Amino acid sequence: MPITYPHYVKTPTHCVIEHLSGEMISRKIITGQLENQYHKKMLFILMNPSKANEHDSDNTLNKCASVAFTSIPHLEIGEISIVNVYPFYESSASHLNSVLHDVKSKSKEFYYKEMFANLRTVQEAVKSADYILLGTGGIPGSIIDKEEYTFILDTIVSYVESFHGTVFLGTSTKYHDKYVYMDKYSYHICPNGNPNTIDKIKLHKVQNGKFISIQEDDYSIKAPLLI
Repeated sequence: MPITYPHYVKTPTHCVIEHLSGEMISRKIITGQLENQYHKKMLFILMNPSKANEHDSDNTLNKCASVAFTSIPHLEIGEISIVNVYPFYESSASHLNSVLHDVKSKSKEFYYKEMFANLRTVQEAVKSADYILLGTGGIPGSIIDKEEYTFILDTIVSYVESFHGTVFLGTSTKYHDKYVYMDKYSYHICPNGNPNTIDKIKLHKVQNGKFISIQEDDYSIKAPLLI
């Protein structure tokens, strides 16, 4: 059964989607307006799209919307966008490599066209955002071409450092309240589709590709408000 958007996200949302064939679909960005009077923009940079489109949501998008709308209202966020390391739909990180393989096998031209277009989309979204949350997680164990993944992620982090300079990271008691994994990676905002894992965020400075905490206190993240 499709997951609905919460009442405070205006629908339909705006998506940039390309179809190769069947279920091979690329979504480079999805943007939703919040039901408030604010105009600031918050960008969430994640691993890859799960299911959300113009009319149907998913746990990850609803988590992001809840963070912006209910947990940090003092930042006056009126719009959220989500971009990803990879633009191809897949709900399970363990199956992401299979999707990448299938797309490459079907059309390398489509794969690389979408990958470069995705990076351009991320760059422009970073430039226009007022706030950014990085929640990609580490490299999935199933990914074979880890060099490609690392290059893409490092490129995205360089965009954040060059054009913005700061980024929110998330954590929880499950991660011993540490915000950076293996001295390099952010934690996924909705690991394994569970919107209740990440329960706090903190602002960090990005310097030489590293994350340095610059905020004394965490922002507590409420459980997603979905009605």
